[in-house]
Amino acid sequence: MIKVERPETGDDARGWGPPFLNGVATTFEAMNHGKQSVTVDLQSEHGIAWLHSSIACSDVFLHNMRPGSLDTMGLGAEVLCARYPKLIYCELGAFGHHGPMHLRPGYEPMIQAFAGLFSVNGSPEGPSSRVGMQILDLGTGVWGALGCLLALYHRTNTKQGLIVNASLFETALGWLQVILAAFSVTKKQPERHRSGNPKVVVFQAFDTVDGEIVVAAAN
Repeated sequence: MIKVERPETGDDARGWGPPFLNGVATTFEAMNHGKQSVTVDLQSEHGIAWLHSSIACSDVFLHNMRPGSLDTMGLGAEVLCARYPKLIYCELGAFGHHGPMHLRPGYEPMIQAFAGLFSVNGSPEGPSSRVGMQILDLGTGVWGALGCLLALYHRTNTKQGLIVNASLFETALGWLQVILAAFSVTKKQPERHRSGNPKVVVFQAFDTVDGEIVVAAAN
């Protein structure tokens, strides 16, 4: 896998620290382990030419750029798939690839809040809270990877590539399916709980004299 970064500064995530390892944020190292990185100026003819030469011998082209930005460079899905018919083109976005918000950018906490994940996390007496890890970023990456694998399998039979789309918002709705199903019936906002599940008892954390324990006895 070859990761394309901007010249001079590289990926912004290289600076998302502390902590750092050899001047690079451990966040970047964790998320990009095993990848090769190159810097390419996509505003130059030479950079675009290099990118095309790389795409010509690649199976999958994946990006999470701001929606519409690659279209202005002639690197949109329809253009590249027409030029390279066997290419798998994967786009990861914020709000999906159709509908009134499909061109809007967005980051993990924004989509967690917009989709409703904030509303079901935190304690009953406190404010709503985001999920601590980047579950939408990571989940969307998994859906994108699964889509690419299916597209590659499809290509073995058809000799044709496909366009794969995945988004943070659609991932969030998937994680919320149980809560959304309940709300569609009750029309009530579910009560937040610090660690428990209102549908299963006992299934939560408890404070004890020598620390916190978790008890889960669903069946």
